[in-house]
Amino acid sequence: MYLHIQSEDMRDAVERIGEASMKAYRALEVAKADRAQETKRQEAEAARQAAEDAYAVWKADRTGQDGVVRFDPRTDPHPPVPLWDAQWMPHEVAVALVQPGAKREAIRLFTGDLTLEEVTRFAPLGATDPAQVRQVADLPDEFLEGVFD
Repeated sequence: MYLHIQSEDMRDAVERIGEASMKAYRALEVAKADRAQETKRQEAEAARQAAEDAYAVWKADRTGQDGVVRFDPRTDPHPPVPLWDAQWMPHEVAVALVQPGAKREAIRLFTGDLTLEEVTRFAPLGATDPAQVRQVADLPDEFLEGVFD
């Protein structure tokens, strides 16, 4: 028995195959993009966790019995992660930086040998220079108004 396929039937079959293969291709591309995005997310999370762990070790090594973190940037290496570039920072510093008048660049105070308490006290005043802060650190707050503007 012989079968003759009409050209219209052949064209319809090719179109259906083309549509099915295009849908399958798009589904594969979406799945591939999703996998790549998930891999990047996992790598970023692992890097963030490693940086936080390294910072915790660094901070523990420099925290005194009074709970104050001290270091001198001239002789002591900076924290393992530049905190001003990170998405996380000590909670007290983050709170200080959102106070009225605080300048984002005040996070530079944390790179000096100031305590976290000093950073959180002076960041809302707009201070960005640790040396300047050290000069006025003993002044009561009422005398500091306008000093860093």
